Amino acid sequence: MLRYDTICVSLSERFPEVVKHAEDMDLPSVFYEASFVPMVKAALRAYGSELERCGGSRRREARMALRAQRERVEPFFAYLEEMAISPDAEVRSLLQVSVLESLADEKDVRALMQPFLGQETLKVYSNLRDYMNLT
Repeated sequence: MLRYDTICVSLSERFPEVVKHAEDMDLPSVFYEASFVPMVKAALRAYGSELERCGGSRRREARMALRAQRERVEPFFAYLEEMAISPDAEVRSLLQVSVLESLADEKDVRALMQPFLGQETLKVYSNLRDYMNLT
């Protein structure tokens, strides 16, 4: 279960590459926006590029490359789903304000992330989409 008081440590344990922004760990919103969100955006864009490149290809190599990119993205969204189901309201707020709003800022990222959203994350995102007037 994710808790706000340990949320930065939880993220750095799950995704060790975020440690390069360790100086921001005492400010979860800054830490997530400076470290986690750019990683998610990069993974989504790589997936989108592979999706475009592969198109409807039935070639085994193309399908395997696309699957590899998808598997790189999925852990990020599994983590977001854990945030969405946390009983800690501050964790859910962090998800909405620092993560999903930042991801939804860019139309290409917004389109790519939607298939990866878990059930509870989708509910948070739907509320966000309504008040941000996103399409």
